[in-house]
Amino acid sequence: MERLTLEDLARLVDEHPTPQEQAALDADPRLQSELGALRSQTEELRSLPAVLPAPDGWEKLEEKLLAAGLLQGQQLFAPPVWRRWMQGAAAVVIFVAGTAFGWIANSTPGGIHDEAGAQDGPATYASADEARHAVEDAKRRWQEAYVAYHDLSGPAEGRPAPRDPLQQLAALEALMAATRVAVEEFPEDQFFNGVYVQAQAEQRRAVRRFTLDSWH
Repeated sequence: MERLTLEDLARLVDEHPTPQEQAALDADPRLQSELGALRSQTEELRSLPAVLPAPDGWEKLEEKLLAAGLLQGQQLFAPPVWRRWMQGAAAVVIFVAGTAFGWIANSTPGGIHDEAGAQDGPATYASADEARHAVEDAKRRWQEAYVAYHDLSGPAEGRPAPRDPLQQLAALEALMAATRVAVEEFPEDQFFNGVYVQAQAEQRRAVRRFTLDSWH
């Protein structure tokens, strides 16, 4: 019988279990309780108000980002603040996504290369549904690789653990809600899709870290 990991439980918060995963849950009341607790926490977090600055708070946000070295520029309140903030966010997403992709491309965890096949040209699909499944599978693999990469690299190469994990989860939920709307409005936009997938991976990582901290 398949054994469920913390990553599996975090994924099942929003996804339906496979028959094998459902069998593992049915056979272990403790796992059912843990999954129920994760779902309850997620629902509570989703009910929190959006963690966004007030209309007049963008200048203070920019000042904090500049002080933290996340934005570059001499004029602290030079417009447009939002555009420069998005440029900084885009740079972070592109860097992290490129790092994770390079890590995946230069290793073969879980037989990814074997399953994907050794084709030189772009993949072809018989239907839109088949292509959609391929996109979902690629997104899942990227998220799993991203979480594994940061777990293996350790805190020295990654960001320090947040002082308030619940606040971090609430912020991630707000980010996912905003980017979900953007993806629905512009489904072909690679940047919005990248931010959304990145936020999902960060959410899974945060839930896993929060669960581990709760156990210790």
